[in-house]
Amino acid sequence: MRYLQSLRFRLVAVVIAIVALPVIFVWLTSPFDDAVGVQLRQSLKSATEVVGDHVRKSSPDEDFQGGAESYGVLVHVLDQKVSRTFDGSPGASLRERVMFFPEDVPTVAMWDADQPPVTMRKVMVDAALQQKAGSCRFAMNDQLLLCEYAQRIDFGTSEPRYVYAVAGSARSLGTLYGERYAVLRLMLVVLLFGGAFGIWLGLRVGRPLTRLRDQVLARTAPPVSTAPIEVEGQSEIAEVGHAFNQLLAALERRNIATEAFMADMAHEVKNPLAAIRAIAESMEDRELDAQRAARVSRILRDSSARLETVVARFLDLAHAESGLPRVEREDIDVRKLLENLSATMAADERYSNIELSCDAVPAFVYGSPEHLETAFRNLVSNAQSFAKSVVRIEMWRADDEIFVRIKDDGAGIQPEDLDRVFDRFFTRRSDGSGTGLGLAMVMAIVEAHAGRITVSSKPEFGAEFVVSFPLVSALSSK
Repeated sequence: MRYLQSLRFRLVAVVIAIVALPVIFVWLTSPFDDAVGVQLRQSLKSATEVVGDHVRKSSPDEDFQGGAESYGVLVHVLDQKVSRTFDGSPGASLRERVMFFPEDVPTVAMWDADQPPVTMRKVMVDAALQQKAGSCRFAMNDQLLLCEYAQRIDFGTSEPRYVYAVAGSARSLGTLYGERYAVLRLMLVVLLFGGAFGIWLGLRVGRPLTRLRDQVLARTAPPVSTAPIEVEGQSEIAEVGHAFNQLLAALERRNIATEAFMADMAHEVKNPLAAIRAIAESMEDRELDAQRAARVSRILRDSSARLETVVARFLDLAHAESGLPRVEREDIDVRKLLENLSATMAADERYSNIELSCDAVPAFVYGSPEHLETAFRNLVSNAQSFAKSVVRIEMWRADDEIFVRIKDDGAGIQPEDLDRVFDRFFTRRSDGSGTGLGLAMVMAIVEAHAGRITVSSKPEFGAEFVVSFPLVSALSSK
C-alpha cells in the first residue's frame, strides 16, 4: 500500500495513463455518430416543415434563409421547376479544423456542389411518390455523416412544390473510431517504451529523494548534527537539498546564539550569586551586630533584586529573539503610538533639559502594541540619556514601508563601537545604570515584526537609529 502512494508509482501510472488515454478516448467515441444522426434527422424534419409553411404562404426569401440558419441546414426549394438554394449550414468548428488538419473539413456545401441536380436525387424521387422521404449515410470517403430529407407540397390543380433539406457533420471522432485497431496496436508499442520510461523516470526522481530523506533523518539521530547535506547537480531536487542546507545553517547560527545567550546569562547571574555566597560564608564564623546585619540585609536585597532583574530581562529577550510566538497582534496606529510615547517621555523630570519632538505621518503596521512601545521607549530613553539638548523622532513612508528615525545631539558613538551596540550587555554608560540589554531587546522586537534597524553616528554629532516596518497594506497584498 505504501508503494502505491509513492512518487515512483504515481509517475509510472501517469505515463501509462497518458499513453492509454487516446485509445480509451477513441473506443468511447462509437456512440457519437448515432447521437449526431438522431439530431440531424430532427433538425431536417423541423426545417422542412418550417420552410414548407413559407412555401405555402409565399414568404420572402429572408424567411427561407432565416429558417435554414435556425436549424443549420442547406435547403433547396423547387417552385414550378425553379430551384432556389438557402444555405444555413454552419462552417467548420475549431474542433473539426484541428482533427482534420491539414486537410479541408468536409461540409454539406462541398458535398452538395458535387451532386447531380436536385430533381435527380433519390430522396427527391421518393418524395415525389411518397410525399416525404429521407435517409442518412456516410459520404465523402466516410468523412461526413450526411442526412437528407425531402417533402412534397401539393396545391390542388397546380404543380406540386418540393422542399429538399440536407445537413451533415464531419466525422472527426467517427473517423478515429474506424482506425481504433490501428491505434490500439500503436498504443501497445508506445506503452512498452512509455512504461520503461516511466520506471526510469521514477527511479531518476525517487532515488535522489530517498537519499535526501536519509541524509536529513541521519542528522536527527543523537547526536543531532547541523552538518550540510551532500548535494549533486542543479535539478529541482538539488534545490531542495540547498534549501535544507540553508535551514541547517540557520539552525547552527541559532545554536551558536543560544550558547552565547546562556554564557551571557551565566556571567550576569554569577556576580549577584557570588555576593550572596560571600555574605553567607562571612556569616558562618561571625556574630552580626545591628550595623553589620543592616549591611548584610542591604547587600542581599540588592543582589537578589539584581538577579531578579537580570533573569526577567533575559526571559523577555529570549521571548523576543524567538519571534514573539503566541503573542496577540493587531493593526497598530504608529503615529498615535509615537505621539503618546513622546508626550509621556517629554514629561520625565530626569530629562527636563532635553527637548523631545515628534513628527509622524499616518501609517499602520501589524504587530504587538506592547512590544513595539517597549522598543521605541528603549530607543528614546537611550537617546535622552546621551543627548545634550535635543532628541527628535521623525517618521515617513516610502513604497510599502514606514521609517522611524530617532536622533540625538549627544557625543555620538565611536566607530569601533557601531558594530557592537546591539550586543547583549554592551554599554558605555559611565554611571553603571542599565543592564546593557535595552538595544538587544530593541533589535529582537523589530526583527520579530519583520522590520530592520540600523545605526549611524559621527563622534560629537550624535547618534541616529532608523527602524523600518512593512505597512499593513503591503502585508495584506502578499
